[in-house]
Amino acid sequence: MNRIHLNLKQPLIIPNLSLPPRIKYGVNSGGSPVVSRACGFLLEFIPMKIGAGMTFLEGPLKKVVYLIFILIFGFLGARCATPKEELKTVPKDQVHSLKEINLEKVFGENRGLKVLEENATTVHDYYRGGVQEKEEGERLMKESRWEEARRHLEKSNRFLRVVLKYLREDEANRNIHGNLVVIFLPNLLIADNDLKLVAVYKNMRNDNKVAEAKAEGKLYLAESLKSVRTEWADQIKKGFEDELPKK
Repeated sequence: MNRIHLNLKQPLIIPNLSLPPRIKYGVNSGGSPVVSRACGFLLEFIPMKIGAGMTFLEGPLKKVVYLIFILIFGFLGARCATPKEELKTVPKDQVHSLKEINLEKVFGENRGLKVLEENATTVHDYYRGGVQEKEEGERLMKESRWEEARRHLEKSNRFLRVVLKYLREDEANRNIHGNLVVIFLPNLLIADNDLKLVAVYKNMRNDNKVAEAKAEGKLYLAESLKSVRTEWADQIKKGFEDELPKK
């Protein structure tokens, strides 16, 4: 009969099974650094403690038990790293109120370091740039500085058209980086810009541009309504209807 020898000088060493740093900090763990670190701690701490209590095992039995624990903690690691749903799925026919989604909120989410066209490198850069140019254009409209307002609103549309080359649908909430979620409505913003440009072109006595802005704005409004319903969009729709010739 084989005897089991205790060898306390050479404890069983189980390799570090912690999650790689990319997963630890929230890329595949639902975006929660707390959950990620907790999972990493369990995968580091538990094998170490179990390994310390398995020093009496040797030979084939030792290898079998070692393999079992590798499989168990590998499964645990996979469970810890499984992405979790961050945002609730919203039915497309749900109408978002002005309290939920409005222009001032969009402005607030995109203020900060000014995005220059030559420095924009990501879709989010172009989106932020479009919103910033829109805010400046609307500020100039209130001061009746029509030519300057026109330049900023048209530049806003250029930024937003770049966004739509890559992301064609509006979203009430879009996760753009880590836990950063923003109102993402490039189609609706262009439609709103066009409605404002109607007023600008009228003050500049440019009837051809008025007609173009109306036609384009209605198209982008329709695109927005295909994916997101908002009371804000209803206001823009009414604005275009009010621009129709009176019977």
